Amino acid sequence: MGYAELILGRVDTADPVYRDVGGEILKAANRSAELTRQLLAFFPQTNHSSESSCGDET
Repeated sequence: MGYAELILGRVDTADPVYRDVGGEILKAANRSAELTRQLLAFFPQTNHSSESSCGDET
């Protein structure tokens, strides 16, 4: 997952930080990646115009 993996690559695997914090960082990164995939699948891409659609046009 990018930076998290780089940081964990520098921490000794016997260090409790590696197991506790490192695992949580990777789980959160994986959850956010999955949520992003779901959102992109749910909301199709649309072309947004620069015009306002608020109905306040005079």
